[in-house]
Amino acid sequence: MLRPTLCLLILLEIGLLLGGLLSFGVKAQRQEKAYLLVSPQVVQLPAAIPERAWVRLRPDGNRLLASVSQDLPYDFFPVASYRYIASLELENQTEKSRKIYLDWGLVDQVFFRVLEKPDWQSSGFLEPYSRRAVPEGHWNQQLTYLYLPAKTRLACTVVLANSAPLPAKIPLRLFEEAAWENLLEIQHFSQGIFLGIMVLFSLCIIIVYLSMGEKLYLTFFLYAFLFALSRLPAYGYLGPLSPSPYTDEIWWLNLSQVSGLMLLLFTRQALQTSRFTPFYDKLILLLIMGRGLALLGGWAIILSGMGIDFVNVLVRWIDVLTLPLGLWITIFFAWKGSLLARSLVIGNFSVLSGLTFTLLGAYQILLTPFFPYFLQAGVLGQIFIICVGLGFRIQRRFEKEQKNQAKILVLQKRLITVWKIR
Repeated sequence: MLRPTLCLLILLEIGLLLGGLLSFGVKAQRQEKAYLLVSPQVVQLPAAIPERAWVRLRPDGNRLLASVSQDLPYDFFPVASYRYIASLELENQTEKSRKIYLDWGLVDQVFFRVLEKPDWQSSGFLEPYSRRAVPEGHWNQQLTYLYLPAKTRLACTVVLANSAPLPAKIPLRLFEEAAWENLLEIQHFSQGIFLGIMVLFSLCIIIVYLSMGEKLYLTFFLYAFLFALSRLPAYGYLGPLSPSPYTDEIWWLNLSQVSGLMLLLFTRQALQTSRFTPFYDKLILLLIMGRGLALLGGWAIILSGMGIDFVNVLVRWIDVLTLPLGLWITIFFAWKGSLLARSLVIGNFSVLSGLTFTLLGAYQILLTPFFPYFLQAGVLGQIFIICVGLGFRIQRRFEKEQKNQAKILVLQKRLITVWKIR
């Protein structure tokens, strides 16, 4: 009964994985003509920082009106914000007013300021991103807009207050209203596909756990399900639950760390390190303790008022260090020929590559607005490959039970024959 069910689940997972990966490549069918002319200007840094940086604005197709990339320094203990000023000239050559969106990722505050208006309130900017109740779209899309009247040329100033925890090349993108809505539709679609696949993966794993009754599958289910939940605050879906500006970061901190703990526990149980290699078992226990201390220390830092940014830096470094060490441990066990260990190696390689491309995207080495999806694709690949390894493990156990039952039947027949002879 178990083998056909397992095959159907694996086929379902393959179809869902292919559908999710295909959704990442979906492009907007609707295109708008770019009407803005943007002239490059010099970025004036604060007097406390002697460097001067140049910003290059370039037209980019029909959807992306302009793009800027600039190195931003940071403070390792980001208790203060750096401010940057960029001067832009926008010209609307159409017969109607336009609503222009500004997207600057990983920056706490973005303002449009019209030079002719001295007050910030009169220039049509939104509140800082961390104070808005409902973030628009993805976590790296911090939305600010400006109305540009018809047949006007406007000189405005963009003020950026940077509190990003990492040094990064962060893109400045100008979108027209229809183009921005198209981009959000694609990203919402991809996010929904990802969450749907993760929930179905979790459902398949819990069905196997209920069938097999092993804690190994329960810990893997908790890892997959909690990781899916950790993406909700990253997408901004938990913002309205609390007026606190750090609601999404606190939810992400808890869920991501607990899901990482579940993955380490699953690795320890799957490889049986306590039975075969006490040294690697102690190393995995140290990694588990490190994640637990990072979780407790993060809460202590938050409650002490030092800010969420330092906690994010700490958690990211824990993530970056934990995955290669866990990968090294599973590589060691893969040489012993365990199919589940090999699937762990391949799966963790996919997550590590996704994390690498995500960090490269955050540093703008890869100029794409979809860089967080590399990590999601890596996690989908990891969970799928590990599910295949677990499936083969279930199949081997099923075949072993069949062989044992066949041996029992043979012994029963021999006993019956001996009893009849006597």
